[in-house]
Amino acid sequence: MEQDTRLLRNPQGTEGLLLEEAYSHLKRVNRIEDIFLSWGYLPSRTPVFDYYDVYKNFLDGNRETFRLFDREGELLVLRSDITLFLAKQLGMSLCEKDLPVRTFYADSILRHQGQTDISKNEFFQIGAELVGVEGLRGDAEVLSLMTEIMESVGVDYYCHIGSRSFFDLAVAGLNESDKDKAAFWVAGREYDKVAELLTSSLGEAQAKAVASLFGAIGTPAQFSAHFDQVKSDLSASQREALQYLVELFGILGSLDCCSRFRIDLSEIGKRAYYTGISFSVYADGADSAVAAGGRYDRLLENFGFSAPSTGFSILLRKLEQIKGIEEIQLDAVQVQESDAGEALARAAKLRKEGRIAIL
Repeated sequence: MEQDTRLLRNPQGTEGLLLEEAYSHLKRVNRIEDIFLSWGYLPSRTPVFDYYDVYKNFLDGNRETFRLFDREGELLVLRSDITLFLAKQLGMSLCEKDLPVRTFYADSILRHQGQTDISKNEFFQIGAELVGVEGLRGDAEVLSLMTEIMESVGVDYYCHIGSRSFFDLAVAGLNESDKDKAAFWVAGREYDKVAELLTSSLGEAQAKAVASLFGAIGTPAQFSAHFDQVKSDLSASQREALQYLVELFGILGSLDCCSRFRIDLSEIGKRAYYTGISFSVYADGADSAVAAGGRYDRLLENFGFSAPSTGFSILLRKLEQIKGIEEIQLDAVQVQESDAGEALARAAKLRKEGRIAIL
């Protein structure tokens, strides 16, 4: 019986690496892990799959996930977002005396993708989480760490920073269905629809001011100028959320790569667990964001422990497919013929002595 050739391909949402490509990937991972360690971040590992019911409130409607049943009939979900899986582990194991916790991860993820999806190479996440540090200090640390890593990778990138808290304040008066519409239109930059939707709950002047802010992308100076023009039409809580961004950029201003930052309030985060800043990193040559992150102060409490948290993840395989990225050449890993002969002789000697066995 002739084998179906479709089965010889990798399933959509998975990937394998071999030889030189795997070597280059490993070296790049090691380089980034060294940066994490130099900042005092320690490694974590999460399970490949877990019980679906634990995460269902965060995954409903998420078509990316693979699901399966175990032998006892429990519904499981395969790891598609390491932050969620790590939040469960941290929430179940931490206590106040452990804080702050700095941790990083580097592992594969599994995401369902159709044959027509243009996005690809999103099957490996490397990132960091900072738990127990509130507000500006924590956000500035995570953004500084992220930019050091992006600089080390050697691509042309920009980091767009928004505010999930500002979005949540703007749509607080809407029902859940309209909130979903607002999020979809903000992400799609359909600001006339956003203004029309918000008018009933905010009034015309405030709705227009909010919609104009969602449509503005620029440097911190450009954002501050726009903010000054419309702040009188905003509520006190909305002004406070945006003032936070201004203060954050005041701290980040000392970084050499500050020119890489843009304030973009359409960045509200794809994950509903974000509560503060949310950001995405775009690189020249990639069809979508290569990294994302933000603040999620209420996520861990779903797993037994409440602590302010912020972090980011990088889709490293997506970055590695960009033309012009620094190439990592093979070094002295090839085994010379004479070395191979010596290795075989040593192995034969050890087998003869009974110190190793052939299985």
